[in-house]
Amino acid sequence: MADEPTDYGSILARDFGVPSRPVAARSEVARRFREWMGSQPDSAGWRAAFSEEPVSRGALLDIVGVPVPFPEAMGEGRAFAAFIDRQPDAKWEHEATYVFVAQDGTGPIHELVHRMPPAGGPGAEVSFAPLGSNA
Repeated sequence: MADEPTDYGSILARDFGVPSRPVAARSEVARRFREWMGSQPDSAGWRAAFSEEPVSRGALLDIVGVPVPFPEAMGEGRAFAAFIDRQPDAKWEHEATYVFVAQDGTGPIHELVHRMPPAGGPGAEVSFAPLGSNA
């Protein structure tokens, strides 16, 4: 029985699927994303949507069903994700950005460029809500 977990966090993760890493309050991570947006040059007018909860590698799909890349630096951990539309008036298929922060709210913000917005609506595995615009 040497392989059996003995700490509370490991038992919760194994038996109940509860993350062993703490999950930051969504409002705190949203604040970090807004600060990040505000620090970016030419960010006026950007629009953003923010995941309702942390996402796992492979769970985030774009609107045409292609997996959105997950930052390699995050390993197999979960992360909050934000979709940043840098050209909201450009209509269809233009450069956009996904940014990620670890589910515990710590560490760097990782930025990845992708061409399509996240899948949404009924049946989508990951739910996004507006973060607002950077006016």
